[in-house]
Amino acid sequence: MGHTDAAIPSEEIRKQYREYVKRQSKAEEKLERGIDMLLEVAELKYGRQYAQSLKKKMRGGLKLKDVLLITNNNKGTEYKYLSSMEDYMAILLRAFEGSETELAHAVQELCQTKENSQYAEVYLAANKTFHARFCSDEWELKDFLGGNHKMTEEEVSFDKDRCTKECLDVLTAYNMDHEGHPLIGKLHYEKMEYDFRQGEVLHNLNGSDYSVLMVLNQNDLFLMALKSGQFLIAEGTRAYARYPKEEIYPEDSIVRGIEWDRGIYLGNDLSEISIDSIQKEYAAGHEAGWDENSMDEEQEC
Repeated sequence: MGHTDAAIPSEEIRKQYREYVKRQSKAEEKLERGIDMLLEVAELKYGRQYAQSLKKKMRGGLKLKDVLLITNNNKGTEYKYLSSMEDYMAILLRAFEGSETELAHAVQELCQTKENSQYAEVYLAANKTFHARFCSDEWELKDFLGGNHKMTEEEVSFDKDRCTKECLDVLTAYNMDHEGHPLIGKLHYEKMEYDFRQGEVLHNLNGSDYSVLMVLNQNDLFLMALKSGQFLIAEGTRAYARYPKEEIYPEDSIVRGIEWDRGIYLGNDLSEISIDSIQKEYAAGHEAGWDENSMDEEQEC
């Protein structure tokens, strides 16, 4: 005769269900305590405003710099994946169960990766470790996906199933597949009306950030690349909003940035650059009128 649950008393079934709910409730409470601890450390180190912003991000969509780059070495096999802070907290809670002091130290070490190039290590056993850090920019994300953050000499596999879904949405928003290669035909570019301002930092949709040293005219800017320190003139600069082609997409998947028609690179020594000559040349060119090209049209990628 086949197995059946009909013989189990109803009171026993209710008891098992109550125990299951109790276990789930305890797990959720532990996770909430861990998240509260993370927010306390963030407030002490970076201030209340940052902590409130982090809390909002953990409950909502993710931005690029909220994504955690995770490498898991499990018995000599290395996996990498992308995680939200909330999901990674579950790993920290298991690793430091019963020791809030060690948990607080691990959270603090992780927060410090926003300021350095190191990974925060979580040691579970001699052959089982996690390394994690907050992503700093698009270039680091591409390097990580491309395999340039190996912790061992073994081959590293990207584990898409372990990734937090919102992290995969970030990949799409930044025009990358899981190997860091550009997506083809997945994104739409919409031109935006925007008045450039001296002193602001602009994000180029190729992944780099630039400080605006001077607005030469409506479309031409004198910039400094933040990563390399190189000076350049960006001619025909325009602002775009880039987002997935799907009809419905979250606000967090919109990436706003700039592109330009031509970049004139002037090196890293400002003393060798004639600012007065540049101002006169581009002011005169603006008065004469620049021909706008096809970049005015909305792009598909």
